Amino acid sequence: MDLPRKRKRGTILTFQGLNKLEKAIKIREYSENNSKRFTLDHLSIQTGLDSHTLCKIFNCNVRVDKKSLVKCFKAFNLVLEADDYQLSLPVPLAKPETHSTQFIQPLQPEIQPDGDYNLAPKVSVFYGRTAELATLNQWIQVNRCQLIMVLGMGGMGKTSLIAKLMADFTNSKFKYVIWRSLHYAPTVEETLTDLIHIVSHQQAVDLPKFPDQLISKLMQYLHQNRCLLVLDNLESILQWGGGGYYRPGFEGYGQLIRIIGESTHKSCLIIISREPPIAFSVLEKKANSVKLLMLKGLLPEDGLKIFQSEGIDETQAEWQILHNHYGGNPLILKIVITTTALCVTVWYNS
Repeated sequence: MDLPRKRKRGTILTFQGLNKLEKAIKIREYSENNSKRFTLDHLSIQTGLDSHTLCKIFNCNVRVDKKSLVKCFKAFNLVLEADDYQLSLPVPLAKPETHSTQFIQPLQPEIQPDGDYNLAPKVSVFYGRTAELATLNQWIQVNRCQLIMVLGMGGMGKTSLIAKLMADFTNSKFKYVIWRSLHYAPTVEETLTDLIHIVSHQQAVDLPKFPDQLISKLMQYLHQNRCLLVLDNLESILQWGGGGYYRPGFEGYGQLIRIIGESTHKSCLIIISREPPIAFSVLEKKANSVKLLMLKGLLPEDGLKIFQSEGIDETQAEWQILHNHYGGNPLILKIVITTTALCVTVWYNS
């Protein structure tokens, strides 16, 4: 007699829940950590959850106990609501002739490129950056750049800018579009193996174990098909204190960046970071296909729209003072708006 199968229990965050949690963490980083990212150990102390559980929560691909989600949200003064989590993993969409288990979510229904970019943030509200978007489109679509570094201090909107760029690729010629975050410092071997599995449509087996061999294998696919790869949060694998040196054990990422920038292929890698890795400036000078975009604050007229969208009545003079003081940093301006609204509410109710 067959025994009944045990029901798989557990929950995973929806994109809405993940986005809410990450925004709360960013605000805490600004207020308590001088805008520097919390390490996984720091987050573990704040939430009371072990690092393994936190990785599951943020990766959104392995079920965790709902109590862990509640505890994680509570640590950042959030309440876990029904729309913040789901009871099952997203259903993988695969082409009929393959057996791919990767989650495929098209950027635009018309093109449906393969890949895995469900971890890219969804941009519902976006202000300005028309010049930056035009520059990036020129570099990618016309100049066919192979490596682009997007730099800027925390809160400048680097991730949102690239997510917006990807969402606007309605006439994209990319075969694969892949978004990965290095926030929790995956090893270069893990990242390379992941990328190879996707761009090979799960056909690559018996992969080598060493970074240089894995890079060589990945480059074969980047030469065969035009791929857009995005690696966000590069600063997470760099040493603290500046200099752009990689943390011990993560030097393979530097090799990957150098080879993609120097080699001839059809693809493009976009790196998003708060600081450049060592030797990038040399690579930029050597290769015309390597570009650097330094993201600065919003233009005053675009920053003003943030205040207007929240219904806050600011005179032009008051707005200019705030804009200049915070350098047009959109995240800081949003924090100012939240704080201002809270103060007004407290004053009104007192």
